[in-house]
Amino acid sequence: MTIKLGSRAGAAQVGPLMMLGSFVLVAGFLYWLSVAAKPTEIIPTERREALTENVVAFAAFSALPTDHLGDTIGLRDIRLGDAFGNHGRWINLQDANRHGYIVYFSDLVRMDSASFYHEITAGTVVNLSGVVVETTDSVLDAWEAAGSFATEVDRLVAEATHYLNFIDVAHVEPGQVPQPQDGPTN
Repeated sequence: MTIKLGSRAGAAQVGPLMMLGSFVLVAGFLYWLSVAAKPTEIIPTERREALTENVVAFAAFSALPTDHLGDTIGLRDIRLGDAFGNHGRWINLQDANRHGYIVYFSDLVRMDSASFYHEITAGTVVNLSGVVVETTDSVLDAWEAAGSFATEVDRLVAEATHYLNFIDVAHVEPGQVPQPQDGPTN
């Protein structure tokens, strides 16, 4: 019994058509993506000029920080204290009780390769700009989701301090170390 196979010449002629069809299909898909895709919003970081636009004297800020809620401000030559969680630092206001205040460094500032953040330790003097924000439950939930609290105690401290607001830092740079004032020594 012999089996005769038919000619495969017709199958060979389909290859170039399939290749052309796949190119057209890919080109059509790329065109559809370019038309249907939504543009990505790029949020630029604050520029250095922001520090000179709304600079507030630290003594004036310390007197009534709540007067600056919602404002973008710049503070110069601020000595940072100990860490607060994974994203924050304490500063001491210049009021009579030297109340603590949180300076919060967002992920954008922390991950910016041009940022001064990676060199910050307790006692570092910085210039910073950012928005003064009221600490609410939704803010604390967002901080927790971002991994801002190193321990559960950090969340409790932030919740227990009802008057506490914070500065959401958009830009940080090295400050000038205050020189000791000349005067009588004992």
